[in-house]
Amino acid sequence: MVVEDNIDTQKLFRIILERLGYHVMILHSGRESLELAKAHKPDLICLDLSLPDLHGYEVCTLLKQMKETKDIPIAVVSARVSHCA
Repeated sequence: MVVEDNIDTQKLFRIILERLGYHVMILHSGRESLELAKAHKPDLICLDLSLPDLHGYEVCTLLKQMKETKDIPIAVVSARVSHCA
């Protein structure tokens, strides 16, 4: 499961993970991921930090608190960079 709102990043994840033999489910929001992770129990969740509805850290915390999803590995990712002066 890939939770990412950027279309280009979604495509990149899909290409990489499908080449590795995974079935890829793309989601655009944190709230959506909470329910679908419970229902589908994916092998892995790739979770963007910057989502339109919930922050990725919040989504990660909620997933780890639910008994149905607490054991699913989560890879937290972000394409954002910051500059140090």
